[in-house]
Amino acid sequence: MTLGFVAIGCAGNGWIRDQPDLAERARRSPGSFLEPALKLTAPLESLVGSYTMRFSRGIGRRSVDTFVSVRRPADVDILVLDPTGGTQAYLRANATEVGLFVREEQLLYRGPATRTSFEQAIGFGLSAADVVAALLGYGVDAGSHPRGESSWDESLRRIRIDYGDEATAWMLPPSLLFDRVEHRRADNSVVLEVREATATPIDGQTVPVPSTLQLRIEPEGYGIAMQLLGEPSANVEFPPPHFELQVPAGVLQLPISDLGREGGLFRRQAPEEQ
Repeated sequence: MTLGFVAIGCAGNGWIRDQPDLAERARRSPGSFLEPALKLTAPLESLVGSYTMRFSRGIGRRSVDTFVSVRRPADVDILVLDPTGGTQAYLRANATEVGLFVREEQLLYRGPATRTSFEQAIGFGLSAADVVAALLGYGVDAGSHPRGESSWDESLRRIRIDYGDEATAWMLPPSLLFDRVEHRRADNSVVLEVREATATPIDGQTVPVPSTLQLRIEPEGYGIAMQLLGEPSANVEFPPPHFELQVPAGVLQLPISDLGREGGLFRRQAPEEQ
C-alpha cells in the first residue's frame, strides 16, 4: 500500500478546502499536532531496505543501487553495490566511530562518531541521526537539536517546526507526515523532501515509511533522488557487530577528513574519473 504525497508548494490547497475544520485547528494550534505525529512513527525503531540513488556525479556512475540499514538514534550502514550486486563500498556509523571502506581501492577512511566526521563521510551537511530520522519518517532527531517551536506556514499549507537556527521540519496535518526538512550549516543548507511513503504494518499499526525522497544542497543545487525498491523490513534485530567497521587485512587506513576533502562518498571521484 502506498501513500501518495502532495507535491511541495502546489497542492496544499486541496486538503484545506476539503477539511476546513482541520485547517482551522492547524492554524490556531499547530503545536498540538507534533506529539501525535511523533507517536505515529514511534513504533519504528529500525529499517532495512534496498534503494536506488540517482545523482549528478560520484563513484563512477550516475546512479547506484544500495542496501541500507538504520537504527535509532544514529546507527547507519549503507552498502553501495556494483553492477553485479557485490559490495563496492560501505559507509557505517555507530556510537563510537564513522568509516567508509572502498573495496576496489582498498581504502578505509575512519574517524570518531561526531557530526563533523559523518558530514565528511557523506559529503554534505547531514549527521547520522539526521539520516536515520529521514528514513524512518520522524523528520528531525529532537535529541540532537534545540527544542522545536511550532507555527503555521501559510505558503506551504503545512505546520512548521523550527529547531533553533539549525533545522526546520514541515508536517502535513491530514497525514501527520513530515514531508519536508531543511538542515542549515554555515555555508549551505540541505533540503529533504518526501514524495511518497509506503504503509508498513508494525504490531497491528500502520506506519508510513518514506519511499521516494529528494535531497538537494543549496546554493549549489547538487541533488540525490532515493527510491525504495520493494517492501522494507521494519524493526530488524541486528547482530551486535552489524554496524561495526570491519577492517580487511592489508587495507590503507586514512583519516575521515581526507574523504571530506575529496567530497565524501557520493561526490568523490573514482580512479577512472580522475
